[in-house]
Order: sequence, then C-alpha cells, then structure tokens
Amino acid sequence: MRNWKRMSFFIEILIILLLLILFVISSDRLSKILIMISVILMFSHLYAIKKQSANEKNQSITSTLNFIHHYQHDLMNELQLIFGYLKLKKFDKLVHIVEKLKENMTHERDIVKLNSPQLEYALLQMKMSSKKFQLHVEQNLYSPDLYTNKLNDHAELLIDLIQVFENNSEISEGFNHSLTIDFFEEQKKLHVAFEFAGKVKLSKFKNELNPILIKFKSKNFKMKQELEEKWVTIEIEFD
Repeated sequence: MRNWKRMSFFIEILIILLLLILFVISSDRLSKILIMISVILMFSHLYAIKKQSANEKNQSITSTLNFIHHYQHDLMNELQLIFGYLKLKKFDKLVHIVEKLKENMTHERDIVKLNSPQLEYALLQMKMSSKKFQLHVEQNLYSPDLYTNKLNDHAELLIDLIQVFENNSEISEGFNHSLTIDFFEEQKKLHVAFEFAGKVKLSKFKNELNPILIKFKSKNFKMKQELEEKWVTIEIEFD
C-alpha cells in the first residue's frame, strides 16, 4: 500500500510537469488558462492527500499512546493492591491477586501468539477498554505460524465482527456479559468461533452484521450463526 501511494505521488508530479511544459509551448490563451487550472487542482489534490496522511498518522499515534497509558494504569492498580496486602500481611488475598495477574498475562500472551499485529492490537485494546463485556480469547492453534497470513488477510473482517458485539451489547444489571473468541484448527483449516453470553440488541446486531457479510463476500470463508437475544454464536471456517 505504501509503495502504491509513493508511485501515485510520482505519477501526479509527472503529470504536473507535463502540464507545465504544455503551458510553456502553448500559444492559445484559453488552453493556457485550462492548463493552469488543471495544475492548481493537481497541487490542491496533493496537499489534501498529504494532510490526510498526516492526520491518519497522528490518530494512529494517539490511539497507541492511549492504549499504553490504559495498560500502565491497570498494571499500577494491580501492583498497588499487591503492595497494600503485603503491608497488611493479608497473604490469603495476595495469592488471589497474583493468580489473577498471572491469568491476565497468560491470556495476553495467547493473543500475541496469533502473529497478526492488527488483530492483536484490536483484541488487547477491546479487552482493556470494553465496558460492555469481558473478552476472553482462546488460542488453540497447534501451529499458529501456519495461519499468520490467513489471519492477516482476514483481520479486518474479525475486527469488524468484534465491533458489532461491542456496539450491540446491552448494559443491564444482573447480566455478566462475556465474549469468548476461540481460534482453533480443524481438518487443517482455520476456525474462529465467537460466543457471546448476555443481552444483545438482536435486530440492530443483524442489521450491522449483514453489511459486513456483503463487504467481505469475496473472501473465502463459511459462516454458521445462532442468534438469540441472550446467546449469540458465530463460527467462521476459512478455506
């Protein structure tokens, strides 16, 4: 993508140079005016692209920094609890906190083992920031490296699906919402299963899911769905 953008930039510069040459050799006044208008429009387009690229870069940096700050904040809270229980000599509660911290670290390690940076970042960010459900990721791939390219190719699809759950989960008392995403292989094919337990806005969920299926219909995958108001399962098999 970056190489294509660079090539596109050079092509536009070349077109501008050709237009300027035509402007110099042209004797017709109307032609010169049209050429100058074209050159101005081309420069405006290049400026707009450059500004958009800068904005996207700034947004990416801001998002990453927010992620790091959130992670540090959660970790500091856990450490403060540990030091507090140590001072009070409440070792029984200390064991529980350390076990919980160990479980979280193991969970995050499983996510990182997916070897798909875009997907890993989205999962870790959702795990820490979601206020609607607890995210659990199970990585049961025997050979994760074999599916790296496939996960990278379909990362956007999986991230869009996660966002559908986030958008349509209902926050209500008495419900402990959870979303479990299981990565596993079956008959040498990659499978990703989503299991959501809790209340969901079913009609809105379906309305957001259908455009995603249309958007990625050219991808090679099969999907099974079970959609209920208090239980949603989606399993995807990638060819």
